[in-house]
Amino acid sequence: MIALQIHDVKMFMASLLMNQTFDRFLVNDVEITTFTTFKMQGILNKDWYSTDEMEAMNDKNYVKWELLRPIAYSIIKGSKTPDHFKIVLQVNAHDNRQMLAAIGKSPEDNDAATFFLNIIFEENSLRVISGTSIKMFTMDKSQEIQWDQAVKQFLTKQKIAFEEI
Repeated sequence: MIALQIHDVKMFMASLLMNQTFDRFLVNDVEITTFTTFKMQGILNKDWYSTDEMEAMNDKNYVKWELLRPIAYSIIKGSKTPDHFKIVLQVNAHDNRQMLAAIGKSPEDNDAATFFLNIIFEENSLRVISGTSIKMFTMDKSQEIQWDQAVKQFLTKQKIAFEEI
């Protein structure tokens, strides 16, 4: 796990809310506090979709950020900055599989990780914190290290300036 301080909050927010930069990620949880607190869980309501629609979806448990991004944008936009928000994004199944394969693991392994991005805005400061969830206890930190490096590379590729804190 690493914590990264984002230097240009405005640029990051444009990437998060107005561009497709994070659209491949799945939404785990969103909490935004403005005049009230808005909470969204990214858990897919499978009963809402037809069987054909469900079969067409690759990730069948969580919605993609691209679906909730316009809603989050409509809550956050305006003349006042939110008091606080926390957005927890999860790597989609395809990218998670690729990340695991890079270190010789498979999603079926007992010690396979799921990778997360925690985006936290509070007191006019924005941080991105990497996270991993592993099915069982392990002393092997290779998955966590791999993800930490991938997060830094992703932000650098998007020209998002940060420093590790």
